[in-house]
Amino acid sequence: MQDTSLKYKLISALLAFFLWGGWALYANAEHGTVSQLVAAATQGTMSLLITLFILRMITGFKAHQAFKQRSKYLPGIVTFLITSSGLIGVHLVMQTPNIAATTLPPLSVALIFCLYTCHKLSTQQDSGFKEASKQS
Repeated sequence: MQDTSLKYKLISALLAFFLWGGWALYANAEHGTVSQLVAAATQGTMSLLITLFILRMITGFKAHQAFKQRSKYLPGIVTFLITSSGLIGVHLVMQTPNIAATTLPPLSVALIFCLYTCHKLSTQQDSGFKEASKQS
């Protein structure tokens, strides 16, 4: 997978901040303005950070020897488990009132993205191997 530009990463991270922060604001509407704002700031910030690091984590795990001989989706699943645990943990610390409703949509999208990225990386790896075999 080609390294994406800094501009693309920042735009994606900012969109994640506003989309999922806005969702958290809505999901916690019944719990008062302060709780809403804390939940929105927490979710938005974590979504921004996770968006910036998720690709790096998957490619790093994919390069690790322990992951190479196992399922092509294992790096994505491990990345998802780490980021989702961190996200839920931060919401617990920040006392977000409705953690399940706040995190379920962004975590669903994150899992799909992680699995898709692993599939894409494996497909590119396989085609690179076939090309190298043809040239030999």
